Parts: sequence; structure tokens; C-alpha cells
Amino acid sequence: MKVHQVILLLCLSFAAVHSLDNGLANVPPLGWSTWNLFWCNTNCTALPDLCVSEKNIKEIADAMVASGLHKLGYEYVNVDDCYLAKERDPVTQKLLPDPVNFPSGMKNLGDYIHGKGLKYGMYNDVGTHTCGGYPGSKDHYALDIATFKEWGVDYLKMDGCYEELPVYHYDYTDLHEQIDSQNANIVYECSWPAYVMKPNEFDWAYLRSICNTWRTYGDDIRDNWGSVKGIIEYWATEDIAKYSAPGSFHMADFLTTGQGGMTDDEYRTQFNLWSMWSSPIMLSTDLRNMTAATFDIISNAEVIQTVSQDPLVKQATRVRTINGVDVWVKELVQAHNYAVAFVNMNDTESLSATINFADILPNVQNQEFIVRDLWLHQDLSLAAQSFTSQTLAPHQSQLIKIELNLAATKNMRKEVA
Repeated sequence: MKVHQVILLLCLSFAAVHSLDNGLANVPPLGWSTWNLFWCNTNCTALPDLCVSEKNIKEIADAMVASGLHKLGYEYVNVDDCYLAKERDPVTQKLLPDPVNFPSGMKNLGDYIHGKGLKYGMYNDVGTHTCGGYPGSKDHYALDIATFKEWGVDYLKMDGCYEELPVYHYDYTDLHEQIDSQNANIVYECSWPAYVMKPNEFDWAYLRSICNTWRTYGDDIRDNWGSVKGIIEYWATEDIAKYSAPGSFHMADFLTTGQGGMTDDEYRTQFNLWSMWSSPIMLSTDLRNMTAATFDIISNAEVIQTVSQDPLVKQATRVRTINGVDVWVKELVQAHNYAVAFVNMNDTESLSATINFADILPNVQNQEFIVRDLWLHQDLSLAAQSFTSQTLAPHQSQLIKIELNLAATKNMRKEVA
């Protein structure tokens, strides 16, 4: 091959994988958000433990550390909408916190979270107002990034309410440039694609050059299986997996694990698939009073380390649907290692599925794999060419890791030779 051809191939390779290179979030962020727990409830008199307030957020940070979740990689405590005063400072035009619910101010809250060894996330909007009706950042991008930097913000989610779709490109680009020019060191989450909802017409390559992560599906998640199922079907049918890379992730929305609207099997399936998709995992449940079952789901170190935080950051794709059981495959960083999830999408029947690895993986004819169940924490086979899932109840899933048995492969090659 000639030198100029090699250079061309290298350039094409770089272009194909180019993503935002700000040195942040090389693997999907893990943390917690106020939104699906507190929503936009600012009435702390009526619901003192379920309102958007510094008291409740500090207690969540305490619980994240006390429970040990921070040792598993959960590090972000993110304040979503409805924390602001209704108007900016009339003199400086700076954003102001709600003086009743955040009497100590946002920098104080950030200092408290940082003092726990955690990171601090914040919310605003590219439009004139946030979705909850509070001051948005439109016409104040430079000022607001400076304010967030002053508050010590590590993660910024920018929503897209009260703005016109045709100018999103300029809005989200301007904010990226402000973050970059001010050396703000902020993980940047964009909601742009969630408002477009036309993945085949979207410039994903450009988006991932300016944003670390982005909401992909438009409807806000709710704590029920129908909502989760809609997200699963979207991720299964849209051709978006190829745009996931270190520093750039599709965000599948928050996890409501433990809120009570789904079964433990359904919560476990949600956790499995978010991990398979290399989506950020942002819990939105009350960490102060988790059940043992909830904690067991969100603290599975083997799933977190092996699948969610795998540094290759591939996004799983659905490769088969067998009698109502979806089969998802995710390539892992170690050569010839894959995560495979079986998900029973049927609403009434218990089902299982069998796969031959040669049918779903490249270049593995007659090769044998070690099969490990990531919830049982045990090897199920040391030399398998196929696998049959357990019988799965409706909406239940099984997550396995398969690893090429190199010893068996060497022996097989010797026999062939």
C-alpha cells in the first residue's frame, strides 16, 4: 500500500471516531439527578422531603457516600430544573437561586457536594426560559457559563424549551464554545436530539464534536414499563449505535429504580440495558431510604465495571428477536469478549431463547466461549458454542459475559493442523 493511501485511511479512521475531546467523561458518567424524584416541586412546606431544596440534595449526597455507591463510580449529584429564582439579578443579570429553598446559595451547595468527594451537576436551557418556566440562558451564554464555573459546576445539562429548532445548532455550539473558551471543565449534556426526534436526519457526527452526552429519545421517562419499553424500541430500531465513543454518549434518560412503579425484574432490565447501551446512568430515586432490592440492583459492581464502564464504550445493538426475547450484544474492550443480554419483551408469557455464538459474532466458527452470568456472579460454562437463557418471566432479563476460551481455541487449531 502506498504512503498516501495509508495517510488517507488514517484520516478516515480519525474522522469516523472523532468525538468531543475535552478530557472529561471517557466512560459514561454515573450519578443521581433531582428530576424524576422531586420534579418541579418547590413547595417544601407541603412536601418537605420531596421538594427541590438544598436540604434534600445535601441529604442525597450524604446517602450516596454512606451507602458506598460513590465507591462504585457514582459521583455526580445533579440539580435539574426549578432551583432558580423567577428573575435574574436586576443589576448583574446573573442567575439567582430560589432564596427560600436554597438560602445558602448554589456555590455553598457545590462546596458541600465537593466536600463529600463527589461532583456537582447543574441544569439550564438554551431558550429564554427553562421547561419549568425559570430564567433560561438565551442571550446570557457567556455570563451563565461564568456563573456555573463560579459555583463549581462539573456537569451541565442544557435543555431545549422556549427556543426554535432551526437555531439549536447555533445555541448548543455557542455554549460549547463558551465552556471551552472559559476553561470551565464541565461535562456538557445537550438535549438537542430529543427535540428533533428524526435520527436519520440528524448530524450525529457534529453533535458529538461539541457535546459529551445527549438525550436521544424525546419523551421524559416515567416510572412504568410502558415508558421504558418505548425507549427500548427506539434504541432497538434506530441506527445510532455507531456514534457512541469515549467522551460521547447517547443518554437514555434517568433510572427510576425503586420508586415503586415497576417490578424488580423490570428495574433490573432497565439497569442492564442502560449499561449495555453505554448510556450515562443517572439515578433518580430516593437514596435516603432505599430497599435492599433497590440497592442490590444499582450496586452490581460486576455489571458496572464489566459492561457500563467498559472503556471501549461500544453501544449494544439488538441482533435477534427469538419468540419475543430480544438478544442484545455489546463488544467489550478485551479482545473476543462480549456482553449479551436476553430480554423477554412479552407481557404475559415466560420465555427462553437459544443462540449460537457463530450466528451473532464475527469470525467465531467452531470456537468455544466461557460464559459468565453477571447477576449470579458465576461461570455457567467454560466451553460453549451456544447458550440457552434461563426461562425469563415477562420483562425479565439475563445478562452474561462471554469470553473466548483461548486454551480450547489453541487445542482446536492444533487438531486442525
